[in-house]
Amino acid sequence: MKHIIIIILSGIIAGCSFLSPVAKEEPIPKKEIIVQPEKKAEERIVVEKPEIEKVEAEITEEKLITTDEEDDNLRSPDNTVYSISNMSITEKANGILIQLSYSGNDPRNNVTAFFSGDNFFNITFYKGKFTTAVKKYLYNKAVVRTVKFIEFKDSVQITIRLKNEFNSYYISTDKNNIMISLYN
Repeated sequence: MKHIIIIILSGIIAGCSFLSPVAKEEPIPKKEIIVQPEKKAEERIVVEKPEIEKVEAEITEEKLITTDEEDDNLRSPDNTVYSISNMSITEKANGILIQLSYSGNDPRNNVTAFFSGDNFFNITFYKGKFTTAVKKYLYNKAVVRTVKFIEFKDSVQITIRLKNEFNSYYISTDKNNIMISLYN
């Protein structure tokens, strides 16, 4: 048994001699030379501004000459005053025609309209007034549900609730008449 233990120990010793040592030696660092890249001369492009030509303007003493005649299209809404006197709502084959009579200045640029929900159609007259005759209008209940007249400080409005729904309108004026066509 002694022999067996000696053989095993000599095998272990022989095997360990072939192994590399546990501590590694670090290699001696070589001297490194750091070379910086050569700097190239910066290229610059020089742009010169050309001189701007000087222009002299002539000052004239012209004045705007106006005449006392005013074009109807250029009349200020502040000066426009008119009265809506008669109203007629008629059913046509392709829609409804609303006719209004007026007296005073032409309201062409001071009439606006719009649709609001549930078949309401609103017509607003800036710087306009209603006469008592237009407020007594009797409407056709087959076409119109209700008509309301509303007066504000600078404008008046007619709100018409129609039986049918419409989505387009056209407003035109001629001498003493405002015509509003409603159609789909």
